[in-house]
Amino acid sequence: MRNFLVSLLASISILPALAQSQPRWIMQPALSPDGKWIAFGYKGNLFKVASTGGPSTPLTINNAYNGYPIWSHDGKKIAFASDRYGNFDVFVMPATGGEPIRLTANSARDIPYDFTPDDQHIVFGTDRHDIYTSARFPGDAYWAKLFSVPINGGSSTMINSAGTEFVHFNGKGDKFIYQDRKGYEDPWRKHHTSGVTRDIWVYDLASNQYTKVSDFKGEDREPVWGNDDAFYYLSERNGNQNLYRSSLTSPATVQQLTHFEKNPVRQLSRSTNGLLAFTYNGDLYTLIEGQEPQKLTITLDADFGGGETTILPVKGEASEMAISGDGKQVAFVYRGDIFVASADGTTTRRITNTPFQERMVEFSPDGRSLLYSVEHEASWDIEQVTIASKTEPYFYASTLLTTSPIVATGKDEFQGVYSPDGKKIAYLEERNILKSYDLAAKTSSILIPEGVNYSYSDGDQFFTWSPDSKYLLAPSGEGGGWSNHDVVLIKDDGSGKRINLTQSGFNDEHPQWGLDGRMMYWISNKNGLKNLSRGGQNDVYAMFFDQKAWDRFQLSKEDFDLKVEMEKKDSANKKPPVGPAEPPVGPLAPLFLGRLS
Repeated sequence: MRNFLVSLLASISILPALAQSQPRWIMQPALSPDGKWIAFGYKGNLFKVASTGGPSTPLTINNAYNGYPIWSHDGKKIAFASDRYGNFDVFVMPATGGEPIRLTANSARDIPYDFTPDDQHIVFGTDRHDIYTSARFPGDAYWAKLFSVPINGGSSTMINSAGTEFVHFNGKGDKFIYQDRKGYEDPWRKHHTSGVTRDIWVYDLASNQYTKVSDFKGEDREPVWGNDDAFYYLSERNGNQNLYRSSLTSPATVQQLTHFEKNPVRQLSRSTNGLLAFTYNGDLYTLIEGQEPQKLTITLDADFGGGETTILPVKGEASEMAISGDGKQVAFVYRGDIFVASADGTTTRRITNTPFQERMVEFSPDGRSLLYSVEHEASWDIEQVTIASKTEPYFYASTLLTTSPIVATGKDEFQGVYSPDGKKIAYLEERNILKSYDLAAKTSSILIPEGVNYSYSDGDQFFTWSPDSKYLLAPSGEGGGWSNHDVVLIKDDGSGKRINLTQSGFNDEHPQWGLDGRMMYWISNKNGLKNLSRGGQNDVYAMFFDQKAWDRFQLSKEDFDLKVEMEKKDSANKKPPVGPAEPPVGPLAPLFLGRLS
């Protein structure tokens, strides 16, 4: 499989990006200390524009992503992050433009926040590992660590690992203000109140004291210093995220400065002379306190490229894979499209080429169709692509494909799985409702209704068909909450009845069928070592649905070898049966339970 990933060349067409006089979706604006300039990111490069608007000057011109600019306090340097060497590192360059100096070279993501008051170091946030004595070591990537690095290069030094983000020093240099990071919630999520929403804190370097200076239970973020002990920040305290002012003297006294109603104010910056800058709905604004926000008109006439067709070598990073039942075809997802290659890697064909994201790919039992999920404009749908000619057995060598929607409504439907007989698919509706779809009758039935399971992220729901295509095994959160599941057995007869097989009160997940449907095996943490907060160890368990299968499993090695030998002799002397063979025993009820590891 590695061969075809290395050898495949995928032709990706990128739509032209024309020069435009008023760019939209400017990112990460940073005001110069004197308030005369704004550095910002746009389409992966850095630019500089007067704080009154007008023509922009490029600071970086390369194919990497360059962003997160910050100014030195004397206004002579700009630090920024760039992934030109693989991941985000910290660079510094003259504020007038020029050759940048790389300051960090770690495999973690480094984002600059501020220069130290003497402009001799740059403090940055990073996902590097904490020190080994930390309670969060080594699984601590979600809690940002604060480091510093000399502006002329050298070793990086940890300042703290307290989850400090958007750090800014005050004028005296004896304090810095920041937003905290308590967990891995998406920073772009809006209007939630939870235990991981950001708060504003101040750290006193002399006394080593942390002081919380915001009291809203929702999002308070991106603080910057004002004059004396004043500070500004963004908050959702009155609904939509807007700009607010407060002070260390009276943090409970909060003044709202902007009143946008529809979209959030983001990416706040401030100069030492009091000018504020931020983005709103893709545009760049400035604000003088006591006045109305001013949207800047910016001209940015440049050739960004992108009108060319670029040949990209697929050297890895396929996000998903599926293998056909005969083992001769491999389907995989790369950059949101589906490809199929021969198992020996000699031939590859691109199956989809759309502006939409396709994923969750699976072969049909006969290997002539692919089921996948596609993100259309309104919702996720399930589609099927089939080899049109009956004389062509493989996708990678086919000449004509037929694509058709299978389940496509206004709801989110994805993660389709064929039944072994190819007559039905099981899939998720709205991320947690498990359904069965009859391909011939074009009808759906509910297997697990809404309210039983909770989906936290894509791929956390799992289900599998029995070999005879009559039953499914799936996780169920009934009685256990969103984090602990039992395994349920569902007969796909439209009744919606479920049998809870595990009933452990612990987390039982990823059930699989074995012995042609006569047993199942799954993993559970009920007897493994537990972490006090989350995680732990799992064991593999087996449950048998058939007495003969259980008895056979219980045999010692010597008895099993003897039984196999006797069965071979009986088979050699046995006359062929008359009439149809007896069907295998189906999973009617759990009979025996065994721990495998």
